[in-house]
Amino acid sequence: MAMLAAMRPFDPRYTEIPLPGGESFDATVNAVVMLWPVINPLGRYNNTLRMLQQPNPPDWCELVVKLHHRYWSGKDDMADGNPMLMLERGERVATPPAMWIQATEDEVHNYTDPDSPYDGPELERFAHNYRAAGGEIELKVFEAPPMFTTVHPTLPASIEALGELVRFVHQHVPEPR
Repeated sequence: MAMLAAMRPFDPRYTEIPLPGGESFDATVNAVVMLWPVINPLGRYNNTLRMLQQPNPPDWCELVVKLHHRYWSGKDDMADGNPMLMLERGERVATPPAMWIQATEDEVHNYTDPDSPYDGPELERFAHNYRAAGGEIELKVFEAPPMFTTVHPTLPASIEALGELVRFVHQHVPEPR
């Protein structure tokens, strides 16, 4: 969601809720940090459906499909609200400096989409597309279990990841006045 909002800050579908007093709000961001994002909802959904067809699929597969059904109204919305596909469709989008933090052991987010011509994991695919669109992105991959910074906040990898996040934010976000 963070990257979707950062890439489409003026899309009327995301700005149509009126603010008190008729005020407007500049939704542009100076930078965006993503922790194991669902950067390609349609790709993740299709990948999970494929995994469910295999013998002994991982336990998380059914939950991911249910969550997609609760959040997205269908595959068309998964394709439209999809930062990866926005770049691949050549949409004109904002490309603020970005950081992607990922765990090596996170098979929910760390996969290669067989429907893509890009031969590599989603984080590398997105970084390739983002850079091609003029964006700057840092990839930080840590030897760690899924959602490590929230589930295991005292792991050395979690402390290092949060340090990188703080460094990135200080580098790109000005101090409030």
